Amino acid sequence: MNTQQTTKQPEILPYEEWTKKQVNAAYNKLHSGLGNFIDHETAKAMMEKRKADVLSK
Repeated sequence: MNTQQTTKQPEILPYEEWTKKQVNAAYNKLHSGLGNFIDHETAKAMMEKRKADVLSK
């Protein structure tokens, strides 16, 4: 019997890799001072306005 255990890394799916790259790029931009953090309530209000603008067309 083989007593050694092999540890297999889980497969990284393409969308997971893309998401990881996007998150890392956002953090890098924020930490370099080039980013602009928008709090949840402000972002929510911005999206509501965008949705209203789209629906009004």
